[in-house]
Amino acid sequence: MLMFFTGTLLGEVIKNMQSAVDSPTQPSPKMHLYSAHDTTLVSLLRVMEVYNNRTPVYSSSVLLELWKGEEKPYVKVLFKNQTDSDDLIIIHIPGCTDKCALEDFIKILQKNVVKDIHTECNPEQDKPSGINMSLVVLGSMVALLTIVVVALIVVHCRNRQTSQSYRPLSTMDDEYS
Repeated sequence: MLMFFTGTLLGEVIKNMQSAVDSPTQPSPKMHLYSAHDTTLVSLLRVMEVYNNRTPVYSSSVLLELWKGEEKPYVKVLFKNQTDSDDLIIIHIPGCTDKCALEDFIKILQKNVVKDIHTECNPEQDKPSGINMSLVVLGSMVALLTIVVVALIVVHCRNRQTSQSYRPLSTMDDEYS
């Protein structure tokens, strides 16, 4: 489930980085900014397998930087926990150094990226067909109607039984009238 929550975001980041490397002559944005809540930051850190079980404070940020290396491009992952400080925490992706080669970054985290959310979730497969849904509705209505009829019969029988079993006692005056 976590993969679907933030795996799409990580996939978008990787796609943008790969696009910048594959087409260096094409104009592309120098920066992509995403605004998120603390829960999204936690999820992103988890999907990158670096979460330390501490809830980020208000205004925390995760920075994923793509750098041109001497040999090949690399990714730096940084965490800023406070706005009133210039301190950045370097985050090490498991299996990488603080300068993680882009190809290694992708290879390590690819398993957590959602390729196509629509295909993977496949909502059409989970939807009952029109006929099945009609049968469910019809069955529910028949069951409800049966319960109501049985309840009415029980109430009617109890009322009838009570009225038949109640007979006023005769008094001596009645016998002689």
